Amino acid sequence: MFEGFARLLPDAWLAGGVTSVWVSVFRLRRISSAHLVIPHVFDIRDVRIALMNGSLEYVDLSKVAIDISDASTWILRPSDQVVSRTEEATYSLFITPFEAGGKERHSGEIQRTVSMAVGLSVVVFGRNIAFQWMFDNTVTSAGRLSSVVSHVFENPIYFPIPDIVRNQDIVSSIATTLEKQPEAARNRISLSLQWFKEATYEKGGPNALLKYWIALETLAMPDTRDIRPIEDALREIYGMPHGEVRSRFAVGKLFGLRSRIVHNGELIYPHESVSAYIEALYIDMLLSQLRQVPQKRALAVLETPGLDLRSLLRF
Repeated sequence: MFEGFARLLPDAWLAGGVTSVWVSVFRLRRISSAHLVIPHVFDIRDVRIALMNGSLEYVDLSKVAIDISDASTWILRPSDQVVSRTEEATYSLFITPFEAGGKERHSGEIQRTVSMAVGLSVVVFGRNIAFQWMFDNTVTSAGRLSSVVSHVFENPIYFPIPDIVRNQDIVSSIATTLEKQPEAARNRISLSLQWFKEATYEKGGPNALLKYWIALETLAMPDTRDIRPIEDALREIYGMPHGEVRSRFAVGKLFGLRSRIVHNGELIYPHESVSAYIEALYIDMLLSQLRQVPQKRALAVLETPGLDLRSLLRF
């Protein structure tokens, strides 16, 4: 990464058998390079934060692509210039152990740990301490670039083929109907769509579940403690009695997961089918509110062969 990197690491890490570390690098702003002739370091739990001036060598994952031709064929296409170097500037490095004693930490755990340290640093020092994310890499304790943990690559074959003929009419109808809504309703639906977009690209875990739920709550729950408006809409969409809706669609179970994450601090990693189900539930609610033809997406997910939603929601 750069000469002298190993000197930034706590002695206790090296003594404890740490052989590689995860480094999240951010651009540091409004601190003169003259103040960082020697890197400034401090710790937040098991994250070492190093403020430094210089140029960093890193593996640029934007220059690696995956070609997916079918469900079983994946081709990795690295560029000739995968290893890059930053400009000479000031940076914040958030460093945490990645591998010790031959055992790697789970990437989700590392990202939570680093995100907490970044968040707390911004609370205390302000946004410029981590102004712009640059890259994540893993580095040996000696400072050499080692194995790289990439962002999650999703398989497009998992998702449906866009029907650009039929669905173009649907999106036009939704947009037109949305414009005719009262301003408060229009703003609320637009905000829910922004949360839905955030959830779509979150790649699973508790953050994705919370973002999907916030999208659903913003769209369909005037009282954030009352799930009945969602259940009433499902009853209307599917023509089912309330008891069957409650049993089959398990909205209360989803609300319970959300509460356990937010209020109990439980780090729940639901199966990907749970995210697919909440996404489908949101689409049902959106089409219902805008008086579009129901697509009954939630039931389609529930009827996926081999899928038992209740068992997936049992944590």
